[in-house]
Amino acid sequence: MSLNIHIIIVGHMIEGPHCYGSMNGENKHYGTPKNPCAPDRVPGGSSSGSAVAVGAKLVDFSLGTDTGGSVRIPASHCGILGFRPSHDAISTTGEIPVAQSFDSMERVWEALSATDENFNVCHSVKTELLAALNALLGDFGVLAIPTVPGPPPKLQSDPILLEAFRVKASSLQSIAGVSIPLGLYDNLPVAISLLAKHGSDGFLLNLVEILYDTLQEEVGIAEKMGY
Repeated sequence: MSLNIHIIIVGHMIEGPHCYGSMNGENKHYGTPKNPCAPDRVPGGSSSGSAVAVGAKLVDFSLGTDTGGSVRIPASHCGILGFRPSHDAISTTGEIPVAQSFDSMERVWEALSATDENFNVCHSVKTELLAALNALLGDFGVLAIPTVPGPPPKLQSDPILLEAFRVKASSLQSIAGVSIPLGLYDNLPVAISLLAKHGSDGFLLNLVEILYDTLQEEVGIAEKMGY
């Protein structure tokens, strides 16, 4: 398929340092991109600048990388769509890998201190989870879950609270999917993620395209009624 479109690159985005361990998207070195939905809240990360640029309508779309939610979390926090394709669906040639064969991100020290036995156990669990999910969803099943466990944390929050949020969010981000904005609740963005069988990215994106306008209409009605 050939896309007969013209793309103009308008800039490089700021992101969380080192692409990992920065689920909040804060950057003390170059400044934290301002969340267009909630300026006093974190934009989410690590691809924070990419989500902010789209949420602020500075660009039509932007690119990011997602190992453990680094596209879907900032998309949720900034009220936009965010997509992580199935692993290996898109070439990562030229990219600096964070966790090349992982479905979910692990902290560096945990990975360095793990034994061969632990790696084998993790691989076995991953294989069993993938098989169980594929069996549950089949070719046309879809699972809807929250993209994140709560509203975007406030900027410069207590690190203990941020770590608790990170741990909960990580449990929702291990499977590829699409994060869809569902408007605001208490003036803060809300989103759900739709998941499908591994490799069913085309099916999932087509479904989102079909559902999106109806979902946004329902969100508008709910907001007008004060829900």
